[in-house]
Amino acid sequence: MKYKCIEKFGDLSRLCFGCEPLGGSDWGKFKLSDIEASIRFSIEMGVNFFDTADIYGLGLSEKRFCKIIIWSKFFIVLFKGTFF
Repeated sequence: MKYKCIEKFGDLSRLCFGCEPLGGSDWGKFKLSDIEASIRFSIEMGVNFFDTADIYGLGLSEKRFCKIIIWSKFFIVLFKGTFF
């Protein structure tokens, strides 16, 4: 995994995992277990940059994401809005 050093935060993966499908709306049928497996695999491969927002499924994406990563022993930097 390639990383970009973000001042004051450390290394952020250049690859971002988009979590909008976790919100469950407008994505058709999907298995939540498949998305969970994808997130876990991404973490194992070094991804530490995840895009989620309270607008994705009216907050469902963020709730599901937290339940998925609770087992993980790494930190995530969450940004609300873009500033870099």
